[in-house]
Amino acid sequence: MSQVSVTLNSRTYRLACEDGEEGRLVELATYVKERVEQLTLEFGQVGDDRLLLMAALLIADELWDTRQALEVQIEEATEMLRQLTEPEPKKTGDSNTPAQKTAAQKSA
Repeated sequence: MSQVSVTLNSRTYRLACEDGEEGRLVELATYVKERVEQLTLEFGQVGDDRLLLMAALLIADELWDTRQALEVQIEEATEMLRQLTEPEPKKTGDSNTPAQKTAAQKSA
């Protein structure tokens, strides 16, 4: 087990993580820190709890939007794949097969 120290809003937090995951944890913490700093500039020091809650809600909102966009892309890709793999429907009003059309042309 490894530990990473993260400073948010002038407070340092020690977080445990698996060996090798330190870089990812620092990357995520940096993203959260940037969001907290943006909120601090916009609303001032409204308290650590409130700032962290607001940051969490903004990040959750981003995640929610991303998930919805991904669902739309999956649906569109699925429809495109379905169209590519399904045979074309037969045209109505022309019930003659190609063999029947050839035979009719020869007798004409």
